[in-house]
Amino acid sequence: MLKQFKVKGKNLARRWVPLALRKKACVLMEQRKWFSPETRYWLIQEFLRDFEASDRDAFHRFLWSHHLGYALSYEVNKRFGVENMVGSRRLFFSELHGFLVQIGLSPAQVRSVFEVGCSLGYQLRYLETEFLPHAEILEGIDIDSKAIHQGGAFLANAGSKVKLSCIDMADLSRILSGKNYDLILCTGVLMYLQAKEASRVVKAIMEHSRIAAFSGLANLVSDNSQMENSEIRGRDGTFIHNLDAMVKNAGGEVVYRRWGGGDTIEGQTIYFVFARPNP
Repeated sequence: MLKQFKVKGKNLARRWVPLALRKKACVLMEQRKWFSPETRYWLIQEFLRDFEASDRDAFHRFLWSHHLGYALSYEVNKRFGVENMVGSRRLFFSELHGFLVQIGLSPAQVRSVFEVGCSLGYQLRYLETEFLPHAEILEGIDIDSKAIHQGGAFLANAGSKVKLSCIDMADLSRILSGKNYDLILCTGVLMYLQAKEASRVVKAIMEHSRIAAFSGLANLVSDNSQMENSEIRGRDGTFIHNLDAMVKNAGGEVVYRRWGGGDTIEGQTIYFVFARPNP
């Protein structure tokens, strides 16, 4: 009975309270910290479920731009430092290192790095201290202004070369115009974009990088490279893409890939694609 009452209450709230007002309430709820992070996450998802169903790209963009929902887990003290790097990312960077060596590119030769969807900048800092200490340019963009501000302050205090900017990846082509980087990273980001928008981001990356390194959600049943269309992950409305095809359609060459299927590391699926522009 209680469960049915809660369901009816949520449906009535979504029906009678305008979406714009519910969005403002979600932002205010986060600013005031009225509930625990877990409760805030749940309430936001429920308040905006109709928004997610009608426009998934806009829904995810709203959450990230206001540091809501899944963005709440991105905190300086929980993300920076080797000890805080999650297992799937450790594997990603380990294999990226091996890949560079395999193609005859010494990590010391990687002098410029750009990250799409950098959040706090903790991965760029990891590269700076552990993997690519010779890199002279380490830049990142993200739509989450709170993460950019907090991460930027931490990096400045640490004397880091990493530079962060609050920019939507929808503007990536414009931001990268006239620039080229030895390495562009895009990890766990394209899952928040529908296929058409994700493909545009991949195209911009391939046009402005010497090496591009992607990670995305793995299809648990069959290799992502065999997917004809992107699929939606039910539990959070994110997208499972065929990154291999996106790279090839953007004029790139997939040089190394790893698909883990149903295997996970700390709950994260494994799907890596390392690519370079076709000669």
